[in-house]
Amino acid sequence: MNDVPVLRNWHDDADIRRDLRAWREDGASVREVRLPDGPRVWLVTGYDESRQAFLDPAIVKDYRKAPNPQGFGRSLHRDECWAGPNSVITTDGSHHTRLRNTLRPFLNRHALDDLRPVVRDICEETLDALTDPLDPDLMRDFARVVTARVVNHILGIHPSHLDAVVRASTDYGAGEGSHRANAAIALLGVIVADTIEARRKDPDQGIVSALVADPTLTARDVLGIASTVVIGGTLTTSTLLGWGIAYATTLDDHRAVMSDPRRREAYIEEMLRRYSPTRISTWRFAAEATVIGDTPIPAGAVVCIAPSAANRDPRQFPDPDLFDPQRPNAASHLAFGHGVHLCIGAALARLEAATAYSTVFTRYPNLRLALDLEHIPWSSAVVEMHPRTLPIDRNSLFT
Repeated sequence: MNDVPVLRNWHDDADIRRDLRAWREDGASVREVRLPDGPRVWLVTGYDESRQAFLDPAIVKDYRKAPNPQGFGRSLHRDECWAGPNSVITTDGSHHTRLRNTLRPFLNRHALDDLRPVVRDICEETLDALTDPLDPDLMRDFARVVTARVVNHILGIHPSHLDAVVRASTDYGAGEGSHRANAAIALLGVIVADTIEARRKDPDQGIVSALVADPTLTARDVLGIASTVVIGGTLTTSTLLGWGIAYATTLDDHRAVMSDPRRREAYIEEMLRRYSPTRISTWRFAAEATVIGDTPIPAGAVVCIAPSAANRDPRQFPDPDLFDPQRPNAASHLAFGHGVHLCIGAALARLEAATAYSTVFTRYPNLRLALDLEHIPWSSAVVEMHPRTLPIDRNSLFT
């Protein structure tokens, strides 16, 4: 039992490269590890093995379907409104499809076409205030604000909750212990519950109003779906926006890249592959014994798929640590997952990134950071990684 290694926190890109190099040397793409807080899980790091695990019907999201004598799943999800037993991310089969379908009308191609000018206006308005602080920051003053405003818009959350949504999502992903994360979830629950009550009395065109009006959904379902949209629509997308802009400032031809839709799209896909915001996907459980790659997985095991590792598998992506916007297969990354649980907001995240990149470099073509990228501090939770801060050289906003 003591020979099971502990999965160390990845505090920066160097940490990821270190562990991936060691794992490649021992040749195992599936291994048993202990998370920092104690639970033992099966970690999937290979690209082909990850795709297989995403599709394996024996590996489920609903912990109630898996024999689990240690109660890992029940303990993990018991009090989290966004990951409760009726959440989009903790259900399977027809129940998952039903919950997922409630979101489709708001995230399909037609809806995104309508959202495009809204997202652009949000980006422009947020940029209007970027020069106000003496210490402007891409994460604090732009990326987190833009993603929170977009989420508030599609859900129907009142603008007065903006600061609280930013704080809740930031604190949840801070990687500073369960107390801060639990407080963030509690705050999020209050925001969503308030929105549900407001939309019962005054419906709008947002997701919460549609959920409230659906007689097949319980109050718990509505709370879970809406909370999932907030967390899923802010944490990883803010990293894609903030880090993507920051990294672009290091490219000699960043203006040409960001002004050309095709090159910008390719840049986004390579950014998602090389710097996947999702370190490890949300928990899965082996409802019965199965095999991933050539590794037997016992029934009841907790399975964690690591897109940040799979996206750097040299068998799929030659020279995987190289950031190459011209990489021909970059879009085959697993940053948004794979299969029936593929992130339903993936197209919206790409739209936000493309819009943010274009508006930022149109408004501030000479933008640069006040720190070299290697000195940027990161927050690392088990599931996700985020830059804590991306300080801007204020002078670059006026040249």
